[in-house]
Amino acid sequence: MGLSPAQRKRVAWRYALMRGFLDLKEAGRVTGTDESISGNMDAICTAAGPYLQEAMPDPEYDLQLREWEAGRGRKPRTPRETPRPGPCSPRALRSWLSLYRKGGKAALVDRCARQGNVTSPFTAEEVTLLAEVVRAEYMTPQRKTQAAVAKDVKIRFAAENERREAEGLPKLKVPGRDAVRGFIQRLDRFQVLITRHGIEHAMKKMRAVKDGVQVSRPLERVEMDEHKIDLITILAQSGLLALFSEAELEMLGLNDPKKRWWLVLAIDCRTRCILGMVLTCDPRTSAALKCLRMVVSDKGQFADSVGALAPWSIFGTPEMLVTDNGAAFKSATFTSACTDLGIHAIQAIGGSRSPDPQDPVGAPLARPRGTPELQPDAGRVADP
Repeated sequence: MGLSPAQRKRVAWRYALMRGFLDLKEAGRVTGTDESISGNMDAICTAAGPYLQEAMPDPEYDLQLREWEAGRGRKPRTPRETPRPGPCSPRALRSWLSLYRKGGKAALVDRCARQGNVTSPFTAEEVTLLAEVVRAEYMTPQRKTQAAVAKDVKIRFAAENERREAEGLPKLKVPGRDAVRGFIQRLDRFQVLITRHGIEHAMKKMRAVKDGVQVSRPLERVEMDEHKIDLITILAQSGLLALFSEAELEMLGLNDPKKRWWLVLAIDCRTRCILGMVLTCDPRTSAALKCLRMVVSDKGQFADSVGALAPWSIFGTPEMLVTDNGAAFKSATFTSACTDLGIHAIQAIGGSRSPDPQDPVGAPLARPRGTPELQPDAGRVADP
């Protein structure tokens, strides 16, 4: 599975404690009450140790241990390096057991990586000015270093603050070196390579090195996911923020620092076409259903409303819909809609990798970097 080392450690720790508890419960040494679990927590942690052992176990030691537990023979010497998880609360242990029974070991993956405030600490005006300086100084063939760009940002903000002070306006917060570097690291790497090294170098550097998910026809496999985004930073990087006035930002709620914007998106693995896209500040089941409705519906009205030159007429009923383990995709409303449409819905761990597309635990959630140019009706299939 494509999990970080910290995630793997937490999953292994929870799984080991749960298995240690079950082993003791089967032996009749512990029950499921708070008093029993708390009183036997030390024994549970000891029983969980073998489940954290990464090296191959010694069958001779295992045999001697079983003989000793049965009352025959001497207790074998414990290996020097025996892993042992820390204690946990009885409530947490029972919750992990419930998750394991519903979804197996994959259900023990937490969302600690999503915690924290991911929005920018700067205002929309500050982000816009920062993006302008980065585009002018960093996204150039001169290939300035990030440290040099940070100095340019400091100079530009100082000049802007002098102008604002003369006009009686409040000063802007000056981004530090780390803030500039973080902003640069969030830029699209392909666009950075094009502007700094040229298109040939970018194509060579970013070419695919693996086959990825193997599908043979459109809508054979569609992947849907939801992701928290810093909308203000994205609009500033793309230059779209300058198109909105303060009144429009206020009306749309884009300048509210308390809002957390989410993007729900569906993509066809064969054609790499975007079949549905919903931007919301409340990623509940309704947003997932809206995205699913866009997948099976003609979206020409959206293209017409913005005056797009190419139609957005790609739609159809997916044969397989792969999502992560998000709450919106697990709800009865969403799964029932998939069943009514005849869609085989598979839940996978976000970011995991598995060669078997039928595996509901490790099915891959590929995220292509971009969508190739297609003919207007190249991905269109029969009406659902």
